[in-house]
Amino acid sequence: MGVVGDAASAARLVDYTVRGFQIVEQIRQGKSRSNDGIRMRGFRRGMGLVDLLVSIGIITLLGSFALVVISQTRSTARSSECLSNLNHISVAFTGFAADHGGHYPDPQAQGRSWESLLSTYIAQPMAFACPADNEIFLSVGSSYDWRDTTDPLTTLAGKRLIDGPPTAVLAFDTLPGWHTKHYMNVLLCSGSASAMSEDACLNDLLVPLTKTRNTISY
Repeated sequence: MGVVGDAASAARLVDYTVRGFQIVEQIRQGKSRSNDGIRMRGFRRGMGLVDLLVSIGIITLLGSFALVVISQTRSTARSSECLSNLNHISVAFTGFAADHGGHYPDPQAQGRSWESLLSTYIAQPMAFACPADNEIFLSVGSSYDWRDTTDPLTTLAGKRLIDGPPTAVLAFDTLPGWHTKHYMNVLLCSGSASAMSEDACLNDLLVPLTKTRNTISY
């Protein structure tokens, strides 16, 4: 995905550069048509430096646009890989529940981290590493957190799989802003993963599991 994205971005950069040269050539041809004879020959000699500066300015501007496109493409690729990680984690939660009476992990009772409890059920070795995370994973070995709160009314630790409302947040990026400012990628109990505003995510973690959720706030 990243290689394909970078190749497409490079193609856009080449396209922008070619367009820049085409624009400069159109400007030069327009000047040529507006003058003639000896006066035009002197004018072209005098404007050579100006033409060069215009060329550099246009190509630099288009190059800046291309760099923005490349950055956005890479950011989108990282976010997509992160969402794929959350999908793997969703499958792992389901697999764990199938082997443990339909219950979610209970790290405190079982004396192990939730990541280690789910590791057996994850086929992707780096599923806990968000590609946009350059800080948390290196420190604790996971870029994600889950609905293991200290409130019995809101936590899913040790609860049954069916206790989690479909639209309730199950797992999420440890920190917001890795992909989009003030947003974080989240996994819902339904198994779907998408971006959600940090306020909506954190507020959902405070809502009791028994409270009716009619819509998903993004």
